[in-house]
Amino acid sequence: MKRFFLLMVILILAVSVFPADISINGWQLKQYGFTYTYTFADITVPGGYYVIVCRGRNKADFEAYYGVTLASNVIFLDSVAIIPQINGDETYSLYDNTATQIDTTYFLFTAGGIYNRDSTNTNTFTRIVFSTTVATPGGLGTTVANKGAGMIITEVVDAAVYQDEYVELYNDTGIAGPPTNIPPSINSLNHSPLTVTTETSVTVNANITDESAIIADTLFYQIDGGAWTTMVHTSLVGSDYSYSLGLFIAGNIVNYYVKAIDDSSAASYSDTNSFTCIIPVPVVINEFCANGDALTDDDGEWIELYNYSDTAVDISGFVVSDNPAPNGGAEGSFIIPSGTTLNAKSFYLCANNLAVFAGLYPSTPDIEYGAIDAGLLLSNTGDDIYLFNADSINIDIVYYGNVGINPVTAPAESLSAVRSPDGKDTDVCSIDFIVGITVIPTPGWGSDGTSITNITRSPFLPYQNQPDTIRAKVTDIDGLKYVKLITSAHDSTDIDTYNMIAYSGDSLYQYTLPGRGDNCRFEYYVEVADSNDNITKSSAGKFFWGYTSIPKL
Repeated sequence: MKRFFLLMVILILAVSVFPADISINGWQLKQYGFTYTYTFADITVPGGYYVIVCRGRNKADFEAYYGVTLASNVIFLDSVAIIPQINGDETYSLYDNTATQIDTTYFLFTAGGIYNRDSTNTNTFTRIVFSTTVATPGGLGTTVANKGAGMIITEVVDAAVYQDEYVELYNDTGIAGPPTNIPPSINSLNHSPLTVTTETSVTVNANITDESAIIADTLFYQIDGGAWTTMVHTSLVGSDYSYSLGLFIAGNIVNYYVKAIDDSSAASYSDTNSFTCIIPVPVVINEFCANGDALTDDDGEWIELYNYSDTAVDISGFVVSDNPAPNGGAEGSFIIPSGTTLNAKSFYLCANNLAVFAGLYPSTPDIEYGAIDAGLLLSNTGDDIYLFNADSINIDIVYYGNVGINPVTAPAESLSAVRSPDGKDTDVCSIDFIVGITVIPTPGWGSDGTSITNITRSPFLPYQNQPDTIRAKVTDIDGLKYVKLITSAHDSTDIDTYNMIAYSGDSLYQYTLPGRGDNCRFEYYVEVADSNDNITKSSAGKFFWGYTSIPKL
């Protein structure tokens, strides 16, 4: 009987060493070899729960990479490039908020491997070669659970894609398995404005729902890797929670996530998002064509940048991408060459294919990005376009179609979406951009300027003395003062000016030139003045008159 009583006392004491729920607020996961430290915020880990600390992925992308759906007993944390950073010869240790070591790995890590703990009550690990199919995020895999070990490191994984490296912790004090109560769901975590500058006040937004009721919500945010600060929502509309953070200073790197608790005490944690506060850069993605016509398709795509300020901006090293990563990730990107200055109130035109573009528009692109990265292809139905500065900090984002927050409608074939007026940036694409069959593409001169397109000749190569009609489509939101055809013949030093005549509606103009002699070389362009006396000129065209339609060169 005494032995039985003594055994019961030992069991009770053993269980009471680690409570079923463990708060890891202020705990630290440290990497040695190359020393990095990740500090946990106010997180409570129930028994049987996992904590995954990922190097740099959001939860959805992490799940897609490993082909898993993490159960509700998995707390996923994106360390935002802090830990792990595996290159070989690393060890990992877990410390509580009194700097007491709770667990450690004694082996030196070898790159390209998965290390699974053999048993929760031993400190030996088995290494296997990395594969997404054998990694077990949110599961014990080959690890034997003995109950009572407390919070321990159970798996360390060096993924083939470095952002998906992770360290897994497990609370071995309770019954393993997902809870019977479904915890709150936290979705659509974002901050506004999308590009944070020293002049913009920041608000974090999240949609939080539960099968019953939310009794507590907390935003955690961290500035430049410092202590985590907490706050409750400052606005609540239905299930949409908002947290007003205010202003930040240039260079601040801010990480944030949201915790929610329901009326059954079940807790959920969102992904960790981040932003960097920058000095305002007055350059935006001003106009884009994501859907060339039936013949040009991808080759007919183009993107226009615009400097809306009154001073020139050095855009050397700026990156345009259709991926949140400045290097384009699995998609495409291109870098603006060194020595590139974008003048005040000026445009920088980026075309996928110069030859195709030249056949469609009179303006001249500044760069042919299809020759740099053929992977930068915009989806016809919806995509996102990013602009990064030379420090790889995002300064503008455009969402269209079925992608992103408040996207503008995807432009139809051969049309564009354009900010109106040029440079308008409320951070709501559906408000900033206009799109539709009445919106004429204006690459290189913007929505506020004059559009000169569809310049044609009939006949294309006239015989000698045969009249030739030149036509153009001209539009301007301020109205037109005149549309002129400026010409010069090879056999004359004169510059001739003719008033073009509207022949269909108020945007189609033409002028018929009298025929010229054999082998007469002719050059011409269209000049337009709007009602404010702003003058726009098209690129020049050339052709010959001759006995035959083949020019004599």
